Amino acid sequence: MPFSQNLQLRYEHDSDGCGELFAEAQCGAFSGAGSAWFKQAELLAFGESLYRSFPIPAGTEIRLEGGEWKHDGDHYRLADVWLGLRVYPLGLTGTVAIRVELADIDSREQAREDSQSRARFEICTGYEEIRRFGGELLQMMRTSTGTAALYRDAP
Repeated sequence: MPFSQNLQLRYEHDSDGCGELFAEAQCGAFSGAGSAWFKQAELLAFGESLYRSFPIPAGTEIRLEGGEWKHDGDHYRLADVWLGLRVYPLGLTGTVAIRVELADIDSREQAREDSQSRARFEICTGYEEIRRFGGELLQMMRTSTGTAALYRDAP
């Protein structure tokens, strides 16, 4: 019996060149939703990388991650991922995976780790679907409307 795999992104622009990216995803019986703040330029670069992804060299990935940043000495580091997408090749057959990591944290200032809802799974797809998804993400960012969606029915 086939099961559904999907990822849908929506972006709400702010006036300072940043905005909140919202994601909803499903892989079979598992689903999740989350959001994180990103610079518009970061999302445009991610979309462009997906659009021009073929081929992704083995051992590399296209990555987008946002969440809680902590000051660590002279720089900031991502301490907790609230929305993460990692795109990488699976073998040599043209299959591409998107690892989706989502967290829904009610009170981000004082959230206990045990009270956090999280989802993490892998969506398997192909280069043409990744290219189309990247194009939708670029269109969404450039027009400030719509969504970017990836749908796949797996056998």
